[in-house]
Formats: sequence, C-alpha cells, structure tokens
Amino acid sequence: MLAAAGWLTDVFGRRRTTLVGLAGFAAASVGCGSADSMAGLLVGRAVQGAAGGLIAPASLALVSVSFDRARADHAIAIVVGSGALGTVIGPAVGGLLAGTVGWRWVFFVNVPLCIAAAAAIYRKSAGGDRLGRRGTAVPLARLLLLTLGVLAVALCVDRGPVWGWLDVPQCLLYLLAAVCLLAFAARERRAPDPLYGPAVHGHRPLLAMAGSGAMITTSFALMVLLLSTCWQGAGRYSSVHAGLLLLPLTAAYALAAYQARRAAARGRGRRNLAAAAALASGTLAGSVLVSPGHVSLPLLALCGLGVGLGNSLTNLLGQHCAPTGAAGRAAAFILTAKTMLAAVGLATAASLLEAIDGSGGNGHSLQPMALGTAGLLLGAAAVAVLGRSSPKR
Repeated sequence: MLAAAGWLTDVFGRRRTTLVGLAGFAAASVGCGSADSMAGLLVGRAVQGAAGGLIAPASLALVSVSFDRARADHAIAIVVGSGALGTVIGPAVGGLLAGTVGWRWVFFVNVPLCIAAAAAIYRKSAGGDRLGRRGTAVPLARLLLLTLGVLAVALCVDRGPVWGWLDVPQCLLYLLAAVCLLAFAARERRAPDPLYGPAVHGHRPLLAMAGSGAMITTSFALMVLLLSTCWQGAGRYSSVHAGLLLLPLTAAYALAAYQARRAAARGRGRRNLAAAAALASGTLAGSVLVSPGHVSLPLLALCGLGVGLGNSLTNLLGQHCAPTGAAGRAAAFILTAKTMLAAVGLATAASLLEAIDGSGGNGHSLQPMALGTAGLLLGAAAVAVLGRSSPKR
C-alpha cells in the first residue's frame, strides 16, 4: 500500500487519506483482537498493514504542508521521532499487555489511539487539499504488478537456500519478478497519471534521499536481527536479556530522531546526513573489531545516534526537495524504498545466519555480518554526498 499511498495522497487529499487509513487500522485492530482463528488473525493483520501503509506517507505529507518551513521541520522531526520511540517501547508494552490482560489487548489498545488521532486531525488540519479530478481511477493494475514483483523478489531471496537457487520453483519466481516489474515500468511510462512520475523518480536529490534512507533503515533492521539472534544463540542470553542489551541502540536511535530539525538547519542537512551515517558505520565496525564475537554497548549507543539521525534526515530532506504538489508521492517513494530494501535485506541476512551459524546460532556470524552492515552505512553516506540538494520552496 505504500506504493499507492503517495498517489492517493496527492490525488484525493492528505487529510482524507490519513483519516481513511486510521479508520481502516482501527477496524482491522478490532478484527485482529476478536479473531477466533489463525486465518482471521492473518486477514486482520494484512488489513492493518495496508492501512498503516496509507497513514505513514499521508500523515508525513500532511504535516509538511501544514506549517511554514521552520515549524514544518520541527513537526516532521517530532513525527519521525515518535515513530522511532514506538520501535523502542512497542515490544515492552506489547509483552506487558499480553502477559497481564491478554494478547487481544495488543490490538484493542490501538482503537482509542486511532480515534483520538483522527479527531485531532479532523479538527486541527485544513481540508481542500485534493489535487485530482472527480472520477480519477485508482491504477489497480499497476499497483498489483508492482506489489507482486517486489513480493517475488523478496521470496527469491528467502526461498533460494531452501528450494535451491536454480530449481524450478525458484526459476519461476525469477520469471514472475521480471515480468511484473517490467510490465509495471512499461505501464507507468505510458500512464497519464503515473504513481510516481519523472518529477519524483527522475529527481536526483529525492533519489539520493530514498537510496540513503533505504540503506540506513536496512542497516538498523539488520543490527537488531543480528544482535538479538547472536546474543540468544546457544542459550547465552534469554530473550528478555537480549532485548535489554538492545536498549542502548534503540533508545539512542529514538532520541536522535528528534534532533533532525537542528541537523537540517542552514543547508547543512545533506552534510550532517553523511556524517551521521559515517559515525554509525565507524562505531559499529569498531565495536565488533575491539572484541570479536561481542559488542561494546557505549559504541552501540553512538551507532544508534548516527542511524536515528540519518534515518530522520532522509525523511525531512526528502520533503525539502519534493517537487511542488508531490509531497505525498515523495514521502511514499522514500518510505517504499526503505521498506522494500529492508525486507530483501532481512531475508538475505536470515539466509546467511542460517548458513553460517546454523539453526541454533553460535555467534560466528556476528563480526563478518556486522562489518558488512557497517559497509552498507558507508554506502548510505556516499549516496547522501553524491545527491545534490535543492530546496523545495
């Protein structure tokens, strides 16, 4: 849904799209909490994902156009920082609810939050931001082709070690991915109302923010997966202990996200983005090189600061350089790039962990994979430097 959300936001309105997403997320949460079978729960989770995919870019675009430039930067930093904070406290709150009032309340708790958010948006934000004409049709065919193509790519990476890279099912996935993505590109090029269009995917600064952001987000996801898996491998730490050891990384990530506004001030955003990614790369590499098989928690906290600041800056600078009238598509483009690369990266990392450590995990993969993740962060810094910055207004 992220792929569609930018187009829907710019055509049907930022406020309307956000409210529809919140309503869908609340309804799906009720369905998940009330589910009496695994099939019902899976359907509810899928609807939650679709609704969340609408909310993320639409709300970011809504914030970016609701304030003047200086206040918009502050507001976007708060939005992104709050999302990062949710990453930190979500597992703990979820575990507390599941262990006390029951797992269903992990979903029911979303309903009053969605209602409160929708009421505030309806009262405090202006309508009339719809850019499309009446009767504008949703490009379902292109959305289906793009979604199937990306899903096939993720499955290729995930299933390759299981099926064999050249076995028939795997080759059919290669074919499906190629056909769907090429057909999407052909249709998108001819469409009068492209999902992204040359104003977005031909815009060098925006491409740089999408590429750098995708690599930073993927690196953070890889660090969480790698560290939690290796720490729990061979029974060295419990899941609770491993979660506590991740707090320096995740808490620093959340705190740094709130500082993106200052880091983007006076045209220094792209330079600070590159510096943040380089800091994260150096501290992560230094952490595992100093003590092979282990990590330094202070260095891990510095790494979290760099990753959190860099991730937030890509969202903020993406709105700065978004073409006029394409704030929603720019936000969706960057978020889609982050989500898709992270999905493929996690699938690849899981396969490598299985190959190196086996199903139990013994920590042998920690150093080489951490160094590979540090290299990915260096790539994010390079992309940020190479993408020229241009102001939105």
